[in-house]
Amino acid sequence: MAKNILRKYPIRTTRNKWEIKMFSQHICNESCNIRFENDINFPDQILVTNNPRYIDNKCENYNAIEKTFVRFAYFNYDTSQLNDDEILYDADRIVIPDKVFTLTVNYPLSYFFEIIVRTDNEGFTLKQLVAYVRTLYEYIYNEEERTSTPQIYNLKKYCSSCGTKDLQKYIENIDKNEGDCDICFNDYTEDNQAGKLKCGHIFHNSCISRWFSTSGTCPICRSNIFECKNCDGNGIIYYQFTGTVIPIEQRGMFTHRNHTNGIFGIYECDIEDLILDKMVYDRKKKKLHINIIS
Repeated sequence: MAKNILRKYPIRTTRNKWEIKMFSQHICNESCNIRFENDINFPDQILVTNNPRYIDNKCENYNAIEKTFVRFAYFNYDTSQLNDDEILYDADRIVIPDKVFTLTVNYPLSYFFEIIVRTDNEGFTLKQLVAYVRTLYEYIYNEEERTSTPQIYNLKKYCSSCGTKDLQKYIENIDKNEGDCDICFNDYTEDNQAGKLKCGHIFHNSCISRWFSTSGTCPICRSNIFECKNCDGNGIIYYQFTGTVIPIEQRGMFTHRNHTNGIFGIYECDIEDLILDKMVYDRKKKKLHINIIS
């Protein structure tokens, strides 16, 4: 079978439209000498070893070139680095040979808009385009937060104190040979014994232990099992935040960025989550279409 050929041809300006392809070039560093593999003697464990192919500070991927994307949070304009071990390949190549074009922006905004981009040079290089797009999104996010109305958010998070409690102190092991567990609906056996909660309800000891990893209440009567001054024993702490964007460290079980009602109406994604996945230029219309994902 013929090996797939990675085509890195220059922009074909004879066409009216072309994709501005992005490639990464591997940079070897000390992390290249670390290899992770499954331990054959202990299948559930990961074995960390030296990479036998790391020779003279180079690994098997030395200078390898692959098609890539750009994560805004890590891109460095001065060095063209995408992360610790990759740089943007051929970053100084001109990919738009025009001095002005229109850029369409939508995701993750509530509506799309267009801006005009100009330069005094003979065109735009690849790293300039990436930098312009990232700077634009930095402006969008700053303006969104500045123009948004503060809200009161009701939040919740798992109680860290309950997560460190010894569950067996709250479960009484008992002998039970009949009936089914109300969690898994299987019989009680010698290998899977019953456990009784302080509210009187009985389950498999293993089942109720797994249940407590996400809840601090009885599956049937919902009474609190733990004794905890932080969450009253239910395993969850409820609290409020007032502001525009909930800080990541305060989101608790609310993992995504909250929707804001500013000038752009941003939803779900922090700017650190955004990835420039694809760029297509229409020279006839002088428009750059970008695909942003998260």
